[in-house]
Amino acid sequence: MRLIHVPIITLSAQAGTPVLGCAHDRDLDVDAALIAQMKRREVGVIPTLAREVTVYVYESTPAFFSDPFFLRGMSLYREHFNIVSAPAFQERVRNDKLAQSIKQAFVQAKRNLKIMSDAGIPIGLGTDSGVPNNMTFGRFQGYLEHMELELMVEAGLTPMQALTAATSGSARIIRLDRVGTITPGKAADLLVLDGNPLQNIRNTRQINSVWIAGRRLAGTGTN
Repeated sequence: MRLIHVPIITLSAQAGTPVLGCAHDRDLDVDAALIAQMKRREVGVIPTLAREVTVYVYESTPAFFSDPFFLRGMSLYREHFNIVSAPAFQERVRNDKLAQSIKQAFVQAKRNLKIMSDAGIPIGLGTDSGVPNNMTFGRFQGYLEHMELELMVEAGLTPMQALTAATSGSARIIRLDRVGTITPGKAADLLVLDGNPLQNIRNTRQINSVWIAGRRLAGTGTN
């Protein structure tokens, strides 16, 4: 099963509409023909690797539930945390054929991200987190974005490539020209860190402060 939404890409290209592709390739390598088509039609990819992880990871209690950075958000996460921690929920995930198939296909998804990145396809960052309904559990907004960066690096991207995807790459894909880079005239939206994420991508969690439109948000540091 290859879910690149090619018919949507084709129709949008024919209509002259800028296209955003969100890819979940689960069984085959992305081939040269598809990459060429994506380049011609200016299709960017948001792999949502962390979203894939949340489909199967709650078959047991995930290690990140003891991560101090995750625990900082528990006041917001508690409801879903309790749901996915319940033995009955975890048993249901273990017995869910789709969840187990995605666990196996996750390796291919990371491989295809690397293939597309190496080919020059624009990469953005997204997680499908913060879904405002009770159909999807455990997509913890704020934490999954940092997980996505780490998964991108696991897939073979450099820390700089992952950070670019989260900033200027995402802005490029959705055609936003006032954000994405630190440039005169653009919005001063900044995440100031106490660690160098180029040395270790997990250092994005060492947050000194958050700035929106040049104003520092109170109480945003993690150190």
